[in-house]
Amino acid sequence: MVLNEKANSGNSRQDWINIKNELEKLHLSYTLLNSKYHGHIKIVLSQNLIDLFEQHNLPKHIIVVGGDGTINETINGIKIAQKKYPAIPDIPVGIIPTGYKNEFITSAQMEINKDNAIKKIVNCKDNHFVKIGYIRDTKKDYNNFFY
Repeated sequence: MVLNEKANSGNSRQDWINIKNELEKLHLSYTLLNSKYHGHIKIVLSQNLIDLFEQHNLPKHIIVVGGDGTINETINGIKIAQKKYPAIPDIPVGIIPTGYKNEFITSAQMEINKDNAIKKIVNCKDNHFVKIGYIRDTKKDYNNFFY
């Protein structure tokens, strides 16, 4: 589980309390990676996935609680880990939107309601594929995946 309590100007913190309560009611176990600063999730998630891959214990899926930036960092974290170990598969990502605009969720026509998103993730039977792209700027030494 990837969490950014600072999404939506900090309003995600209250959302997280409600989401956590729902997850506890469903008796779901998870490991929480909490964003501490911009770019943190990308770093900590990639290292976490590398460590878990080396232990032959990759997660079956990742749930993002946050906004567009948190989704972006999560995708980049996965791709960074895959760059080190290409055998790391694409890991399904479920999203509980707590951002301000949630433009990714809207454009991908995914569930915008937090409670419904939890239910859809828990009861998911079909994948919803979204294409992502990659940009590499050699002049600015900048690499990023985008959707």
